[in-house]
Amino acid sequence: MREYHFLFLIGFLLLCPAIASADDNASIEANLSTENINQLTGNTTVNESSILNESVPADITQANESVDFAVTNVIPQEFKVGDAQFNIQLKNTGGAEVKNIMAFVSGRGFSTYSVIPIEQLRPDESSYIIVSGNFRERGNLTLAIRVNDKLFYQNVTVVDPGYVDDQEKLKEMQEAEEAKKKLIENLTASLDELENKYAALENEIRAKKSGYDVSEVSLADLKNFLRDARSGIAVGDANKAEASISLASSEYAQQKNKIENAGKIKKSFLDSIKNNLVLISSMAASIITLFAFYELLKKKKGGVSKKVAEVKSKIGKKGEGAESEDKKKEPEKEAKKEEEKPEEKKERSETGQEHEKKEGSAEQAKS
Repeated sequence: MREYHFLFLIGFLLLCPAIASADDNASIEANLSTENINQLTGNTTVNESSILNESVPADITQANESVDFAVTNVIPQEFKVGDAQFNIQLKNTGGAEVKNIMAFVSGRGFSTYSVIPIEQLRPDESSYIIVSGNFRERGNLTLAIRVNDKLFYQNVTVVDPGYVDDQEKLKEMQEAEEAKKKLIENLTASLDELENKYAALENEIRAKKSGYDVSEVSLADLKNFLRDARSGIAVGDANKAEASISLASSEYAQQKNKIENAGKIKKSFLDSIKNNLVLISSMAASIITLFAFYELLKKKKGGVSKKVAEVKSKIGKKGEGAESEDKKKEPEKEAKKEEEKPEEKKERSETGQEHEKKEGSAEQAKS
């Protein structure tokens, strides 16, 4: 009866993966049909767009594929006479990705030494071109910044530490630089804390993904804000870094609230089976192995019992043969004993006569 129970349990466990796979096949077929419909719709859209493109002249670019950008800031805008470095913030305002963006800067009394371009800039993203050069003249100067085929202008102030009229301005610049340095330090500490919270939030999402609905949680914007803040700190753009950290803090609070209020996922019986197919298959294999091992032990036990019985029977037969031989030898032993009895009597009589003779001779000697 136990064997039937084992077989029933094994059959049930093996049937569960089959049901789950059948359900998967059904869902796959549904997805395939949906994909076919989407492909048909997509082909229609492509055909329509190709017709539209044919009606547009070849030298006119579609608006959503235009390449456009703008200089949004130059940091800093106040310099001392001599070597200097500044950063040109560029934003991609077009609909296409731009790569290897180089800037050429010129102006009265300014020479460019080196330029570090932007390797890649996606739509709506901002980044910095780093320019190193030398200012030879003091005063208010206008720099011409050419990026590809676009020309931008930026007014800057250059002071001479050896010039008397620039001492007050130089003092203001130094005070502003000290205040900016402290602000950057505070922003760096805040950014480090936010990045640690971001990492903890990622771990929390991974931990809750299996049992909770976290589909509405997205860390993409938070990651972008943190990246913008880090780049702002790297180039000394305290205003951008502060704004990005403020946005990142707000975004973190929103996503954290979504994770904490995420509802549990209700799983059906088939979903539970699909999620635990490996475990179920392992359990079924273990049960089958145990059952086979149990049957093998039973067979071995039967064989050992049979061999023990055979050995016992052989030992019993040998014992009976020895007893029968002893019984056969008993009459012979008794006959030998009977033959030995007259001889023993004779020896006893002879021994008695000799004893009497000795006693008689002893008495004669005494007399």
